[in-house]
Amino acid sequence: MSPETFVPLVKTAGPEAPKIAVIGAGPSGITAAHYLGALGNRVTIFERESVPGGMLMAGIPEYRLPRELLKKEFDQLLGPNIEVKYNKALGKDFTLDDLLEKEGYKAVYLALGSHHSRKLGVPGEDGKEGIIPGITFLKAYNLKGKNLAKGRVGVVGGGNSAVDAARVALRQKGVDSVTIYYRRTRDEMPAYKEEIEAALEEGVILKTLESPC
Repeated sequence: MSPETFVPLVKTAGPEAPKIAVIGAGPSGITAAHYLGALGNRVTIFERESVPGGMLMAGIPEYRLPRELLKKEFDQLLGPNIEVKYNKALGKDFTLDDLLEKEGYKAVYLALGSHHSRKLGVPGEDGKEGIIPGITFLKAYNLKGKNLAKGRVGVVGGGNSAVDAARVALRQKGVDSVTIYYRRTRDEMPAYKEEIEAALEEGVILKTLESPC
């Protein structure tokens, strides 16, 4: 294709272009904003955290997903028709009515993500010192650099988040040991096999066929 016939991938959004709000700067929100902006819409992303990426940034440790690679990907997707407003949470800093009725947005795309851990359903798990939901623990470390683990650490669960939490805990100062407790066998753990093997090589202890009661 010659330069004379090249068609830009992104249409310029003029002052009369529709305004569209995207709630959440995770993979879904950024992808939606990218395509909406490319079609010539004026897109604003509202993100409750201070960085984009959603669970890619909040839940996955840097040793698994380098931040430099993520930033490069985000920079490629966030085009000239897209504005990102950080530290803005739906229901706290603004409402849907604010966006549609006061700010003049024509549509709102909800990409809120899933930032809450599942509860165990056992007595004493709520409000007891030393019991930290997995997502809360990972977000504290990945987004704010906080070390919440200390001493002997037990991680309940066998998924990728559990293994991530165990490996992150092992890297924090003041931690003596980290043990994963899983209710089924190792072969039944939903976490990636290579992640389990890496955790064990690093010194994480795995106890199967055990669960809290």
